[in-house]
Parts: sequence; structure tokens; C-alpha cells
Amino acid sequence: MAAAILVAGVVGLWALGGTDSLRADYATAVGETREAALADGSVVRLNTDTALTVDLGDDCRCVELLRGEAFFTVASEPDRPFRVTAGDGTAQALGTAFAVREADAAVRVGVVEGQVRVARGQTGGDDPDGVTLGAGEVARYGPVGGIETRHADVAALTAWRHGRLVFSDRRLRDVVAELDRYRPGAILFLESAIAEARFTGVFRLDDTGRALAAIEATLPVDVIHVTPWLTLLRADG
Repeated sequence: MAAAILVAGVVGLWALGGTDSLRADYATAVGETREAALADGSVVRLNTDTALTVDLGDDCRCVELLRGEAFFTVASEPDRPFRVTAGDGTAQALGTAFAVREADAAVRVGVVEGQVRVARGQTGGDDPDGVTLGAGEVARYGPVGGIETRHADVAALTAWRHGRLVFSDRRLRDVVAELDRYRPGAILFLESAIAEARFTGVFRLDDTGRALAAIEATLPVDVIHVTPWLTLLRADG
């Protein structure tokens, strides 16, 4: 029986991403955010369900984002680059404030201040096919293909730092995926067609229930709370 309990516990820990948390120097649970001051004077803020490691070595201040999303305000040390590895690439700070998010095998890097060099591999600026982002720019890369860049409202994308979720004419599919990150359990569509509806709103990070109520009030969508861990969305009527 003891062995069975141990096996069940290990499987459950794996399913919840617990192995990342065991490896991590800093981690957050679902719905939790956390700020940590690093020994070099940099500050990292972790979003929901995030885990990362930090190695402040003599030659490199190296962070590995194991899962989730984090925002970095980097102390300037030109002789000791600050690099964040996530997925199949690295973001190297060039004196800056920026966010890195890993989800569904893709990584997004968004810059609020300064510049960031985004490249394939583990060494940041050494890749000639890398890109340098300025404030208000976002890069995205996955396991294959190139690095895509675009201009974006990075302040809105990182509004979670201030306890808010901001949606501006977003597909309901994307809105629900974002809300799901901050809630235990899952939100599921019963009908795929409603997932393409557009939604706008600003909500508190710790009150995703209000966002679901607003969706039900403004769109032809019924929100069905089956249990605290399962919410279903279906077309109204």
C-alpha cells in the first residue's frame, strides 16, 4: 500500500509539473505570482504556474525558464550578460525590462524597456539569424522555423504584473486559455463555433469568475460551473 501511495504521488507530481518545481530555484502555483530580488540587483517576477532556475556565475547570469512566464528587470553588468533560456532559444538582455513566456512548445519574448537579443541555441547573441528587439516589440519562436517579430502592446500583455488581465478584441478561445492559467481545473468549450467570438475587458487577476460572468453577460454564451474545477461554455439557448 505504501508503495502504491508513493507511485500515485509521483505520478500526480509529474502531472502537475512538480518535477519542474523540484528543480527550480523559484516557482509559483496556479493563480500565484511572486517577486524575487536576485543577488546581482536584478528583479524577477514570476507569473502563475511558473518555475525557473538561476545561475549567477562569473561569466554569465543564466536563467532557465522551465515553464510559465516571468518578467525580468535587469541590473546592468556589461561584463556578465543576463540570459534567459526557454525552449529552443535564448533572450539576452542589453540593459532592459522584458518578459519571457513558454506555452504549448512556443516561446514569446516581449520588451518593455531597452533591448533584447533573441536567438536560437543557448548563447544569446552569437546566432547571426537572431533578432534584436526594442521596446514595444515581441518575438515568438517554436521548435522549428524562424523567429517571428511584431509590434505589440507589451504593457497589456504583461498587465499581470499589476494584478490585471487585459483583453482587447480577443478571440474567446484565447481569452479562455488565459483565464484557465489562473484557475485550478479547466474551462472547456462544448461548441467550437463560440470560441471565435470577440471579447474585450479588464479584470483582476484574482477574480477570474468576474471575467466569466462578463463573458456570459456580453456574449451569447452560457457559463456552466459543473464543479470548482470544471467550467463548461456553450452557446446561449
